[in-house]
Amino acid sequence: MKICPHCEYPIDENAQVCPYCGKEQTVSEEHLVDEKLNEATISTVTDSTSTDSSTISQENHQEVLSNESEGENPERKEMISPINSSEAKQSTDDADHPQMQEKKVEASDEDEMSDFDLLKPHVAHIKGYFSQLGQTMIHPPLEKTEKNPWLGIINFVLIALFYALALSRFVGQVFSSIFNSFGHYGVYFVQDLRPFPFFFGFLIGIVLLQLVAVLIYWGFAFGIMHEEMNFQQAFNRIFAPLSLLVPISLLAFLFTLIGGLISAFGFLLILLHFAFIRYSFHANIWLVENPRKHNRFYITLIPVVLYVFASIIIMQFLMHFLLMHAQLQDILQQIFNRY
Repeated sequence: MKICPHCEYPIDENAQVCPYCGKEQTVSEEHLVDEKLNEATISTVTDSTSTDSSTISQENHQEVLSNESEGENPERKEMISPINSSEAKQSTDDADHPQMQEKKVEASDEDEMSDFDLLKPHVAHIKGYFSQLGQTMIHPPLEKTEKNPWLGIINFVLIALFYALALSRFVGQVFSSIFNSFGHYGVYFVQDLRPFPFFFGFLIGIVLLQLVAVLIYWGFAFGIMHEEMNFQQAFNRIFAPLSLLVPISLLAFLFTLIGGLISAFGFLLILLHFAFIRYSFHANIWLVENPRKHNRFYITLIPVVLYVFASIIIMQFLMHFLLMHAQLQDILQQIFNRY
């Protein structure tokens, strides 16, 4: 059986004429091709609709399963998802990879090098200070020198610190020996003298003595002689030539630590401090520029006299500190009352 292409009724396959419409059953090839194309398009449309419906049903089914899984156990989603597991596996593989380990080692080395690079400037400053300290010990600069503007301030601090330690140690030993000698005559004092009983008082006194020298020199050079100079340059002018006092003050402190007769040599080195400070002060006062052509002999008497009066006041402060701290007045009064 076949279908008539004109009236679409079933007829015999061998029939040449349709018994219903009376038309011949000769169909052109173009008509057959169009019919096949129509059938193909219909089949593709039906297939696509069926696949869309199947995919929609699958998606709905997956959403239902995911909602159920989230409602039952929220942590199960992370365990099931293949994407997370693959990413975790990839991260572990990258961590175990030798190239990644080498990169981590290089990064840690770079961090260590960066920390070391931060210390390089400080190490360079320390090396520069000690190298210039040795040069100025051999050739003390009395002229204008700005190679290291902090040299004078560093010398100022170290000299005051070491000499305060040495002087307090020496004075403490002297008072201890005096108190012990009175014990042989039956005079005993309840006096607990520590190794460095007068350190802070002597430190303040030495710092004031050195600072007054710098202040008077700077005021004379800048205020009277009108020389362009800042306060840091004044420190450098006074204390850069005194680099030799840094090892001398340290040696004096070591001598006083040893005690005995060697501490007497330490006391002689302590006296050099006052002599060297005075000498550097007078030398720099004399070398100040004199653009107004003042009489240098009389004009330099102004800072010299001021420094002498300031030194006397500071020494009185130190003596008062000794009397108050060691209680010498009470000791002398006890001796007079006994005899």
